[in-house]
Amino acid sequence: MRTVMPIHNEDSRPAMSAGGEAGCILGVSREAALPISCQQWFHLRWGGLRDPHVRSLAWLLDSPDLLNPAAPQWGGRIASLGPDAATLAREWLHALDASPMALHAYLAMRPHARLGRYAEKLLAFYFSWCRTLVAHGVQVRAGKRDTIGEFDFLLRGHGSPTAAEGAIDQDQNGDQAADQTADNTADNTADRDESHFRNPAKGYGIARDNINGSKVGLKVQARDNVWHCEFATKFYLLRGDPDAIRDSADYFVGPNLADTLGAKMEKILDRQLALSRHPAARALLQAEYGIESGEHGMDLAQALVKGWLFYPLDEAPSRRREKLIGVSPDHCRGFWCTLAQLREAEPVKGPGGYLLLPRLEWMPPALAWPENVCDLSALALLVQAEFERDNTPVMVAELAPDETQGGRLVEVRRGFVVPDDWSHRAGLAKPR
Repeated sequence: MRTVMPIHNEDSRPAMSAGGEAGCILGVSREAALPISCQQWFHLRWGGLRDPHVRSLAWLLDSPDLLNPAAPQWGGRIASLGPDAATLAREWLHALDASPMALHAYLAMRPHARLGRYAEKLLAFYFSWCRTLVAHGVQVRAGKRDTIGEFDFLLRGHGSPTAAEGAIDQDQNGDQAADQTADNTADNTADRDESHFRNPAKGYGIARDNINGSKVGLKVQARDNVWHCEFATKFYLLRGDPDAIRDSADYFVGPNLADTLGAKMEKILDRQLALSRHPAARALLQAEYGIESGEHGMDLAQALVKGWLFYPLDEAPSRRREKLIGVSPDHCRGFWCTLAQLREAEPVKGPGGYLLLPRLEWMPPALAWPENVCDLSALALLVQAEFERDNTPVMVAELAPDETQGGRLVEVRRGFVVPDDWSHRAGLAKPR
């Protein structure tokens, strides 16, 4: 089973694999199949999944990286799940989809309204199955009220694409993997506190006799190597400024204008990945997990970044911009338009319709029954009503029939509809 694979240099970045047991669909790699949208790719690979949480997890494992790990501006500090993460988890994901109670129970332990936390919990569930999770969401404090930062994930391994020895074996139908995951998740309940999810001893390859006290996490074995993985799931819109080159990551702004891709990556690279250098972090890693971390921090700290980028309606992609900014060339992309533009748009012809996407459903392409979608004029009214409550961009999806989905509609395109003055407000926040 594959887990996060740190990238150490430009030449080591693997190509994103396609689907199927051999890492392709009908013998064609993703690169050879391009141009193909992220929606088409997901439906080909995961059209049989029905549970929304399992679909979100499959998207996290199989979607393209948002950033190019080989881009020189990231300095080798961007991680990738590697080409086969989802392929190697295929049987487990389908077994989980058929019987998702363990995943639902884990997510219900501490429900989150924030998309980022929800995505973290999904990945923690996956890393637990891989037996690479040491800890998740570890807060570092210098005092009771002085929080220094938080480790998103502490993962076992050298950054190898394979899980640790003794990982869960899958039988032919994946039932054993699903049962083991359910057992492990049930064990987690007693070992979890408000600050972070501590990896339980049962089934994860961690020695139970290495517990240092009753309130701290399990220490890793001496033969284990542990590295720090920061994780982010982000959604940014490229500012519509035709007079600017827009070759800075700060031209990609968040829907609520609170941050930019450039500011977020600066924070991750300069602050969050340096957390293990702090004396309080070094003391915690040693005391709770037996991890030695010198004044320069952990040997390996990298960021895994997933998400979607959205471009002004009908704007052609710019490979030059993507290279300058360090964006992955096959990243998931959509459009953005104003409410006025939406009202003037041509509606879909034939069967199909539109859907508002709640925040926690922003990751995978949408799947819906025909009675749950609306036409374009109704969509405009729904968006207007949303703006009257909250002047924040709304994500919408266009859906169409798919003969493989038993009457369901599948997403073919998505985008943000923004208030008519959003572009002006976005322009007031000048890139650094």
